[in-house]
Amino acid sequence: MLAGCGSGKHAAETQAVAGAGFSAEVPAAWRVAQTRTGIVARGGGALVSVTVFPLRRPYRPSQFDAAVVELDRVADKLAAQAGAAVSERVTTTVAGRRIRAYRYAHTRVGFVLADRREYELLCVGQSDACALLFSSFALS
Repeated sequence: MLAGCGSGKHAAETQAVAGAGFSAEVPAAWRVAQTRTGIVARGGGALVSVTVFPLRRPYRPSQFDAAVVELDRVADKLAAQAGAAVSERVTTTVAGRRIRAYRYAHTRVGFVLADRREYELLCVGQSDACALLFSSFALS
């Protein structure tokens, strides 16, 4: 389900988007498409997306350190597929949760783990849209 109207103080500059278990904001002028597994927004040659993947077992925050090892491997694989190497690995907070985020080439990707879902936040290109996605992402 997508909402075409903006929300909050940036209503004229952003539009709210939502998918299975999440909501976020993207630039208002961008084209948004819902996919089978999430959302994709495009504009000005850049892209942001949220893709939802099922987890085999429920994730608990106490498992974060073990998850980091696997997420680091996933990020290395994604970067290699793009012909690049991971240039940054950070633990940060998104949606009130500790997450792992990475940079490679002109890409930023972050993984939010919640219960039986993994949310992959992906940005290619524009850093302002990426910052908006990461700061506005919320679990619902």
